[in-house]
Formats: sequence, C-alpha cells, structure tokens
Amino acid sequence: MDKLIDCFKKQSGTWGISVHSAQDLDRSIQINELETYPLASAGKVAMGYGIAKLVEEGEMNWDDVVSEVKVDPREDSEQLYPHWQRRDTLQLRQVVEGMIACHDVELAKACANQLGGFSRIQSQIDKNFLSINVTEDPRDEENRGQLVEIAKLVQTIYNSYQQDPDTWEPVIQGMVRMQDKHVRIPYYHQVNMTGGLPGSLIEISVLGAFQENPYIVVIAAKGLENREEADRLVDDIMYPLYNMWKNKKDE
Repeated sequence: MDKLIDCFKKQSGTWGISVHSAQDLDRSIQINELETYPLASAGKVAMGYGIAKLVEEGEMNWDDVVSEVKVDPREDSEQLYPHWQRRDTLQLRQVVEGMIACHDVELAKACANQLGGFSRIQSQIDKNFLSINVTEDPRDEENRGQLVEIAKLVQTIYNSYQQDPDTWEPVIQGMVRMQDKHVRIPYYHQVNMTGGLPGSLIEISVLGAFQENPYIVVIAAKGLENREEADRLVDDIMYPLYNMWKNKKDE
C-alpha cells in the first residue's frame, strides 16, 4: 500500500485504486475510493449491468431483436465480429457483448434506442449506484462514477454471474472478449474493460482465474499530463497484483 501511494504521488493527476478478493471483502486495498472519475468507454459495463437488470426483472429478453444496428468503424468491431458487417439486426445479447468487447458507441446507441433511451438503462443503475452516470457520448463530463461504487458494480456483476450465468453472461462475455489486455498476464486471467480520455483513464478487471477467488480491481486517474506514461504505470501495477493473486491462491 505505501509503495502504491508513493508511486501515485510521483504522477500527475489524481489516482485511485480499489482491489479486493472476490470472496474475501476484508482483504482489500483502497486509495481515493471516494473520488469520482470519468468512465469513458468503461461506462458500457455499467450499461450492461443496467440492461441485465432489465432482463433479470423480465422487462426484456436477451433474444429480443435490436434493429437499425451498425458498428463503429473507429473501433475493432469489424475485426472481432466480421460476420456482423452486413447485418442491420442482432439479438440484444449480441449487441451488449459487442458494445462492451469493442467499446462500440454505435452498438450502445442502437441498444439504448431499442430499450427506450439511455434514461431507462440509467434508472436501473440508479437503484443501487447513485454516483454512476452513463451518457450517449463517452467523452461527456457527466459520464462518471465514484471509484467505490464502480468497484461494487463490478463485484455485483461477478457475483450475479455466479448465481445466474444465463442472465449475466452477455456482460461477462463482452469483458472476456475485450482485446486491450496486459501482455505480461495470461489472456485467460483477465476479464476486463478499459476506458480513457486525453487526461484520464480507467481499468476495471476480474484478475486471475475466474472461478478461483480472483481479485476485483479498479484503477482510475484524472488530471493526467501524459497518458502514455500513465498507461505504462497501470501495466506496472496490474502485474504485481496478478502475482499477489497467484501467491495467495497457492497458500
């Protein structure tokens, strides 16, 4: 913890981190957990949570057809889902997975339009996470959340999947397929989502083997002067956290 605090003090901006064991909430690291940070593309995980709650409550079905679908050419949707390129309809489960996996704004819009707008999704988030707000434009300053609540949302998604995998799989599957992984950590030990703007970043991750008491990790920063340097720092933080998980698992 002291090393992390010293590391953050040397960086520009305001950094925060939340780390806890999926099965042992008392084993945790919390720094600046009450700070609010921009969500950027990571807001799509919160959207996925809100949509999964609608499915859980019986208001929507994952097999519902979403119309007027298109993908964002600025993201990797065309590479990860090449078979979707001439389709204008997809199932809700597919849209949510692709939205998360590819940071895809256009899929997020299609999904929100089908469900009656972003406000309907936001109303589900508000029931448990009042500080988390998602917007159509991921660069909007109102697209943000308090670090402690972002971590709780990821924890809720993880626990909900354990209890009801059929309902929560599209959200988890999107995080599984997300391509922005840390090269020093095995791909199959990272279920994550990243987001970033020129002056901010966020990484949320289920770190470690998914069914072997992984760590729920959220790292966020704002007010950054150098994103490339900040991204390298995140990588340097995630690797020892992964090794910490491995050592605890083997005890």
